[in-house]
Amino acid sequence: MKRKYTHLSREERYNIKEMLDQRMSISDISRKLGRSKGAISIELKRNRERGKYMPCIAQLKYEKRIH
Repeated sequence: MKRKYTHLSREERYNIKEMLDQRMSISDISRKLGRSKGAISIELKRNRERGKYMPCIAQLKYEKRIH
C-alpha cells in the first residue's frame, strides 16, 4: 500500500528553522514533526540559500512549483 505524501506547510518550514537554530538533528526534527528523515533532508538540500535554510524562500519555491 502506498503512503500518501503531504507537502510541508509554511508552519512546518518555520518550525524546522527554529529547531535547526537550536541545533537539533534531522532525526529529532523529523520525530517532532512526524515526518520522515528523508523528507526533512530533502527539504534542507532543496532550499538552502548561501548555506542556510530559509523557510520564507522555501515556501516561495514551493508555491512557484505548484502554480
